[in-house]
Amino acid sequence: DPTSSITIIDGEEETPYGRMALPYFLTGQISEKALRLRKKKNHFDKLHIECLKDRVEEISPKQNIITLNDTGQLSFDRLLLATGSIPINPPIPGVSGSNIHHCWTLDDARKILKGLGQSTEVVLIGAGFIGCIIMEALSLSGAKLTVLEIENRMVPRMMDKAAGDLIKKWCLGRGVSVLTSTRVIGIEDYKNKKTVILENGKTIQADIIVVATGVKPNTSFLEGSSIKVDHGVIVNNKLESNIQNIYAAGDVAQGPDFLTSGWSVHAVQPTGVEHGRVAALGMTGQEINYRGSLNMNVLDTLGLVSCSFGLWEGIEGGQQVKRLDEENFRYTVLNFDEDRLIGALLVGRTENIGVVRGLIQTSLRLGPWKDRLMVDPNEIVAAYIESTTAYSHIHMFRKSRRKNAAIRENLEDSLQKSPDKIRVSGSNKEEKVPIGEKIKSLDIDELGDPNIEKIKIRLKLYAMLSKYLPNYAEKNEAVLKIAVKTNVQSILEAYNVPNEYCHLVLVNGHYAAPSERRKIILKEGDVVAVWPPVAGG
Repeated sequence: DPTSSITIIDGEEETPYGRMALPYFLTGQISEKALRLRKKKNHFDKLHIECLKDRVEEISPKQNIITLNDTGQLSFDRLLLATGSIPINPPIPGVSGSNIHHCWTLDDARKILKGLGQSTEVVLIGAGFIGCIIMEALSLSGAKLTVLEIENRMVPRMMDKAAGDLIKKWCLGRGVSVLTSTRVIGIEDYKNKKTVILENGKTIQADIIVVATGVKPNTSFLEGSSIKVDHGVIVNNKLESNIQNIYAAGDVAQGPDFLTSGWSVHAVQPTGVEHGRVAALGMTGQEINYRGSLNMNVLDTLGLVSCSFGLWEGIEGGQQVKRLDEENFRYTVLNFDEDRLIGALLVGRTENIGVVRGLIQTSLRLGPWKDRLMVDPNEIVAAYIESTTAYSHIHMFRKSRRKNAAIRENLEDSLQKSPDKIRVSGSNKEEKVPIGEKIKSLDIDELGDPNIEKIKIRLKLYAMLSKYLPNYAEKNEAVLKIAVKTNVQSILEAYNVPNEYCHLVLVNGHYAAPSERRKIILKEGDVVAVWPPVAGG
């Protein structure tokens, strides 16, 4: 809506930065400058967006007015609450003293970095998701690190006991001291250090203490506003609160849950990005029916990748299968409701992360594959490929969000006619490119894209998807032939496949992990397959 005026109110005296990148700043892998999300000083000015560095004291929904700490009052037509989460301060005597930090803001990270060095004694209180991310940064700094967790395992909110113990064993093997089932009852000053007092009577000396005992939605400023708050701000499938024209998104929002049909706070980056898009559509009057967010966490702990998706603890009446390979730090848990995958835990099996997410998000019926997975859950990739072959290529084109409608219409028409080969015109020369057995021809005179190489990639990807591997098990290959040098990421971009929706990429029959997409170079004749073509709509 280019006619509207937009005002952003931010309580931090910083230009926008990536909070998720703070651990990399601590290790020195990136500079403070690289943290910035908007590097040009006039970025917001060009968009006619006013930025105020202030804090909201009160919201008056009936008057459509917000009261700020310094600026006074502002009126609004539509309001978005995107205040995120704030760290939880545990009820520990002495926890607010000097050299005790959260690692939530850039200022927190600066203070921690100032005190870090070789042989610095650091105590990290909390081994949850955030604690484990910070732990890696602290460990790589050369500090002598001790991690304290009150629960009986690491990452208790996203991992079961077996998975948490596996991660703990991994950390111990890399020189990090981890104490689970350990409660801190006090922190005291001792000379130039801190003394951490444990419930079992033992003490630990520290130069720096980092507190990572969880976060909660930042909603305290909404008290008395009549905006409905439970754990977070309750919103509908347009992310609108109980007050018309007031929306909430991200960590502060308690929105529709894709799997439970209830309302949940999913304080993770993918949900924040998704919420931002949905809220923007709603605030500009677009029609949208948001299906809800998926509970998901992917964690890299000193090189051991683990993840949990959906209802990872299972449901009453559901079925669960587990496979543990403790020696190789591999663990798989799958949870089913009838023949649908509804939740999973993975440790050390990065090759299956995208596939698991895809099966849960698409709610695909696995049929006989569910029983096979109960015997061997590590066959999940094969189950995914076989189950998704039922997708219609025409359906996927209709669902796609391609900008060039003319190209799409010509391609759909070509699929129906099933001629001999693809003929691409759009440059000074015409090229004929053999493609496969089912989609065999396309004649487009006006493509509207001067980049013939990119056009060829796009058209060939269409061709591959039209056939969609009905004989994959026999041939173990896709039908997409690449005639130009490129990489997998370029193919995804040419097809407008968002990274977060691409669950599986195969190159010459071998899995290409998401982190490897930018490294793989495709040569003429290489074979590529991408699943699913319509994930996420």
